[in-house]
Amino acid sequence: MKQSVMKKMIVFLAATFAASFLFLNTALAAPPRDITNGNFETGNFTGWTVTGNAFSVVNDTNWGWGGDFNQKGAYHVWGYKNAGDAGTGTLQSRSFYLWGGKYIDFLIGGGNDIDNLYVALVDASSGQVLLKATGSDDESYRRVIWDISAYPYKQVYFKVVDTSTGEWGHINVDDFHTTMDTPYSDYYSALPNHDFEDGTLNGWMVNSGSAFSAGDVTSDSTYWDGPFNQSGSYHLWSYKDGGDADTGVMQSYFFKIGGMGKIDFLISGGNDIDNEYVALVRASDGKELFKATGSNSEQYTRVSWDASFYGGEQVYVKIVDNATGDWGHINLDDLNVQAMNTSVKNDITPPTAPANLVVTDRTSTTVTLSWDASTDNIGVTGYNFKINGSITPTRSTDTTYTCTALSPGVTYYISVSALDAAGNESANSETLVLHN
Repeated sequence: MKQSVMKKMIVFLAATFAASFLFLNTALAAPPRDITNGNFETGNFTGWTVTGNAFSVVNDTNWGWGGDFNQKGAYHVWGYKNAGDAGTGTLQSRSFYLWGGKYIDFLIGGGNDIDNLYVALVDASSGQVLLKATGSDDESYRRVIWDISAYPYKQVYFKVVDTSTGEWGHINVDDFHTTMDTPYSDYYSALPNHDFEDGTLNGWMVNSGSAFSAGDVTSDSTYWDGPFNQSGSYHLWSYKDGGDADTGVMQSYFFKIGGMGKIDFLISGGNDIDNEYVALVRASDGKELFKATGSNSEQYTRVSWDASFYGGEQVYVKIVDNATGDWGHINLDDLNVQAMNTSVKNDITPPTAPANLVVTDRTSTTVTLSWDASTDNIGVTGYNFKINGSITPTRSTDTTYTCTALSPGVTYYISVSALDAAGNESANSETLVLHN
């Protein structure tokens, strides 16, 4: 009898231990941090929940009446293919945890209607929409990057919504990344391989097509008519591997505009601002802030952009080649940016105030002033010139400034302050009183 009871107890304890082990093993299993089939390369909706008739997985590379989609890989979701603009429905990923990263991203195209056509990041526990993005009335994809640092460890899912039936009533998506696999881990204080001197495409991301490949990075110094005049040994000659027929999109890593916001580079190749160009793109909404194209010449010329208005914003440089005819290629070299250095992200120390503000030249309508340079723990990036309450950034570390259009009989109160790369501003210099 005792042995029987003991056996039962042993069986009971063994069963309890096994159940507890199974429970603990399940409870301690890592929660999902990514989604299944985020790039639709299965050719179907594996891993996604679909309602309605709005969405189709296709391998079309263009839409028939215009240009290329520029999708990533072979397959993507084209909202027009199955039911045109009249189709409606939703597309939802499995839920995942925001873990170990700061950004998530995806490609989007199609109609512009944030209320009826959009991709959303949704809180899985409450159903609250945390972030939304829509298209831009263009079938070609642009990449959306979301900073999700405000939602650490939250369980979420992607939801694509189409409730629009009018013109441009469809949305296209591709290449979803979670914090588990996004390449956008943080912004860069300097762009790696900005001048292609690695002899490779290291530091660059080919988003689509074959226009830009490692075979296009060359040390050729001349073409059929003369010298490229590149900087250094290597440069990107997109004609080298594939000629004019190839198309595609390539981009730099991300950076935040710092300093005085100057961006410059060498460009050559075809002249077609709509189909082959270099652009500065804002990461938050895909807006092209600046664009430049070639001049139907392989010989490089330098382009310079003043992006100071966008200081502190996260951006990237994009190279686009959608041209296939004569001069259907674009070349790039020696891309230089002024980025916010990661060492100044937490800098709260302002520069010292400019000293010894004096007048060095004067007419009835102008005055030129100079001052002693400020100092800073990281470095001064410019000065603000202030006159009667109006502020003008000098966009230079020069310690002189000329103010114009002064009026007779007016008293002017003038001072100067200094700025650093983190945006800290010094105290004002002593105020100079000018009786005109």
